Amino acid sequence: MSDGDVRTRPGRAHRVRGPAFDLVRSKLRRPPARPGTVRRSWLLERLAQGDLRPVVSVVAPAGYGKTTLLSQWAERDGRAFAWVSVDERDNDPKVLLTYVAQALDAVQPVGERVFEALASPASSVPGSVVPRLGAALAAMTTPVVLVLDDVHLVQNSECRAALSVLAEHVPAGSRLAFAGRDQPPVRVARLRAEGKITEIGASDLSLTQRRREPQDIPRSRLPAGGRGRRLRGVAQFEGVGGDVNVEL
Repeated sequence: MSDGDVRTRPGRAHRVRGPAFDLVRSKLRRPPARPGTVRRSWLLERLAQGDLRPVVSVVAPAGYGKTTLLSQWAERDGRAFAWVSVDERDNDPKVLLTYVAQALDAVQPVGERVFEALASPASSVPGSVVPRLGAALAAMTTPVVLVLDDVHLVQNSECRAALSVLAEHVPAGSRLAFAGRDQPPVRVARLRAEGKITEIGASDLSLTQRRREPQDIPRSRLPAGGRGRRLRGVAQFEGVGGDVNVEL
């Protein structure tokens, strides 16, 4: 799916009931990685090697490149990415889960029963919506990475509980990735004990923690006079909090 765009399937407009709010389609598109940003190859390899772990957690303050890392992962991964950029308006479980359902539906249809439950004012989120959406996710045969970006903005307890349940229904070959400033709304301790979560934190995202390989750094942004020979310089890179010491 090109650039994470949501595809509209023929016949989708004939659905009897749609969402009870205006869907912001741009929230379902993966932000493209900006040219010139540093490529953290070792973290991308870590994400690739953690394929047997269904949940991914990327936690760091603003400016550490969480979204950039996941966008770069999407560019080099062969699977479809279903992307939801979370905002404060998603602290309504049916709103949040409608975006999740729409993102997944663009990869593989999740079924009318999911959208019927989401659209019905009388349906129960834990009793109807979450079980149907969880079952649809578990039944997906197309490998997918579902990304919830800025998930720290979700504070509603029912929303967080729903996401925790979805994390238990990720099918083999697929991943559920959370990016935010706080721990994701899943049972992190249990997932660690079971070896089902890949965790990336601020220390991993900060370039000060690891020697960078020359191919990871844009030549145009190396310190003046330092291109083509060994040196130790200081530069600033997009998506990293603070100055970065670079050894080449």
